[in-house]
Amino acid sequence: MKETVDLGGGYALFQPEGVYPCGSDAVLLAAFAAEHGEGGRFCDLCCGSGVVAVLVCKRRSGVSFAAVDISRKACETAAKNAEVNGLNDRISVTEGDVKEVDKLLKKAAFDCVTVNPPYMKAGSGRPPADEPTRIAVQETLCTAADVIRASAYLLREGGSLFLVHREERREEILSLMCENGLCPKLIRPVLPEAGAKGKVFLARAVKGGSGELEEKPLILCENGAYTAETAQIYGV
Repeated sequence: MKETVDLGGGYALFQPEGVYPCGSDAVLLAAFAAEHGEGGRFCDLCCGSGVVAVLVCKRRSGVSFAAVDISRKACETAAKNAEVNGLNDRISVTEGDVKEVDKLLKKAAFDCVTVNPPYMKAGSGRPPADEPTRIAVQETLCTAADVIRASAYLLREGGSLFLVHREERREEILSLMCENGLCPKLIRPVLPEAGAKGKVFLARAVKGGSGELEEKPLILCENGAYTAETAQIYGV
């Protein structure tokens, strides 16, 4: 794992041992939220190293973030990444449990919430040996229901949740959104190439929204090269 990752445009990400490293899903989520998010008050739950907040701020001026994570090491890293990228005035970091979000942040205070949560249910598959990875990938400390409930609490009416998750849990995730007053509006299945089966999807849901759900695949590659959209996301 590289301890420092070049994000382009003079931005960099510090990711020390003990903090789950930045992956492509977080990069795609940041681009998705930056493109479709309205308003300037963002919150990132399960923030890890702070990559989503840094990337959205890189793409969008006038955006500020409250970043939340239960891991002290992750919060320290996210705060450092805000500092080294000159974003101290736009990114604040709070250590805490999303299940107690009402003790951390104000209700209905945000225009948008982003979250790249643990994908695997607790006890499923082979648990990772190290604790930071286990917390990041398995629902040992928070579940999909927890983060969606927290998102609904934080969002103003008309605000948007931006989430990335595994395809096999899509129906469950959409159901949880609806149960919490978040209307799914846009799904982007992430496909390695046209016609292929994807592993993850991006979703936007609007608090108090209504209307039909649009599905628009994000196709990463064509003829062995990035599509124009993917190249723009990754800055290549």
